[in-house]
Amino acid sequence: NMKGIDPLSLDIFSNKGILALYRVKRQNMERLSFACGGALVNYVEDMDASMLVYAVKVSKVMLGEDEITFAEECRIPKARRAGDYHLS
Repeated sequence: NMKGIDPLSLDIFSNKGILALYRVKRQNMERLSFACGGALVNYVEDMDASMLVYAVKVSKVMLGEDEITFAEECRIPKARRAGDYHLS
C-alpha cells in the first residue's frame, strides 16, 4: 500500500510472521512481487494464501542515500539471480 498501513494491521501481520511493506513505490512492489512469485494486495479482504510468498531472509541496506530491500532465497523465484532480488 503506497499510503501506509495502520499500526494495528502491521502488528497482526508481524505476529503471524508476515512482512508487510509500506511507503514503497508501486514499480518496486511490482518488481518484488514478480521476483518472488506473489501478488499485490491493497485490501485484506482480497487476500488469500496463494498471494503470499516466502523468503528465507528479507533485509534493508543503506547504499549511499538509497535504501535497498533484499529478498533472498524465495520459495518460488522468478528473478534472474536464483531467487535473490532487490528493490532500488
